[in-house]
Amino acid sequence: NIHWKGGIIFASVLLALVVVYVGLKILFTQRIVDSVQNQMLTAVVIGLAVCSVHYTGMQSATYTYKASGYRDTAYSIWVDDFGSSYFLLSLGIIKFVLGLFL
Repeated sequence: NIHWKGGIIFASVLLALVVVYVGLKILFTQRIVDSVQNQMLTAVVIGLAVCSVHYTGMQSATYTYKASGYRDTAYSIWVDDFGSSYFLLSLGIIKFVLGLFL
C-alpha cells in the first residue's frame, strides 16, 4: 500500500511553480545572455523544476507491505510484455501531433 503525505505533495507543487516561474522570467524578461544561451538556461531551470516535482513528490510516499503478501491492485494498470512500449509510442505520437499544431 502507498500512503501519501499531503503537505509534502503541496510543497512539491509549490516548489515546481516557483522554479518554473523563475525559468519563464529568465526567458521572457531577463536577457542574461544571447537568445540561444538564454533559452538553454531556461530549459535547464525548467528541467530542474520537473526533477524537483518528481523527487520531492516521491519523498511524500510511504510504502507498506502486508504480511500476507496480498497486493491491492484496484488502482494498478495491467501491462503485458509490449504494453509499456505501446504506451510510450502513443505518448510520442500525441506529442508529435500536438507539436505540429501548437
